[in-house]
Amino acid sequence: VEERMVRLWLTILLGFFCLAMYGVSRNRATPVVAVLMALAVATVAFRQDYGLQDGVTILTGVADHPLALVVFLAFTCYLRGWWTGRAGWFLLGGVYTGAAVLLKAEGVLVLAMAVGMNTLGLIVYTRRMYFLPRILGALGMALFVAAPWLLLKGSLPNYYDETFGELARPEHLPAILARIPLLVELFFEEMTDWRKWGALWIVYFVGLPAGIALWRRGRRMLLDVVVIVWLVGYLLVYSISPLYLGYHVATSIGRLLTHFHALALFQTGALIGVWMRLGGLNASAPAGASEKERTEGQ
Repeated sequence: VEERMVRLWLTILLGFFCLAMYGVSRNRATPVVAVLMALAVATVAFRQDYGLQDGVTILTGVADHPLALVVFLAFTCYLRGWWTGRAGWFLLGGVYTGAAVLLKAEGVLVLAMAVGMNTLGLIVYTRRMYFLPRILGALGMALFVAAPWLLLKGSLPNYYDETFGELARPEHLPAILARIPLLVELFFEEMTDWRKWGALWIVYFVGLPAGIALWRRGRRMLLDVVVIVWLVGYLLVYSISPLYLGYHVATSIGRLLTHFHALALFQTGALIGVWMRLGGLNASAPAGASEKERTEGQ
């Protein structure tokens, strides 16, 4: 792959990412707030790792950029589906979820988070049977999109020597638990690095408890739960890593966090909007929704 052409594509992709954040935010906020949210996405430094192999520069982390975009689109589509009650948003979320499975191995976690988020919605909110066919349709769409890759990957050779499942056994539980404090420390160091994340994560984790406390104001809590569980999921993956822990975290955590940083940013803006009452951020349905959609969403 010509690296300079890849960087050009990633630049274009970031432009689409900013437009996506603006579009999603514009449904819930004033144009000024939506522009500020889009600019915040533009300031996040997507991380790439470079290595030298046989005199050739190897670039990794390219797939994390489009994965971050489709993750953001998938879960905001699900969220809007819950707001409006329209099946189309769930199906579109399923398309993006299937695309995440196609892009990287971490896409399986995206699929699990999508199932978990929508299942939680069924448990917490009313009119459950009304949403059940939509959720099943989204899951079916995700599996349909990802099916060609899931069938093909079984016949492909595996060039990775490490096997994460080896440590996921009961006898290794004490060793796994002993890693947790170091992992939490490494996560905190990464997320508070002003050169990479700025104030985003600090603001987000300050606002997170308030977001859960305000869950009755809307279905926005679903994204809070997704981000929390996602962080815990990556902690668990690192806890059973067969690689040297410090090296593994240092060379991958930045890329992994970008998978859902836009969701965290969107939640931060939503919480600030609730506190400051900007542009109807705490409305029960997106701007432009019909009366029927508002009623179904409620």
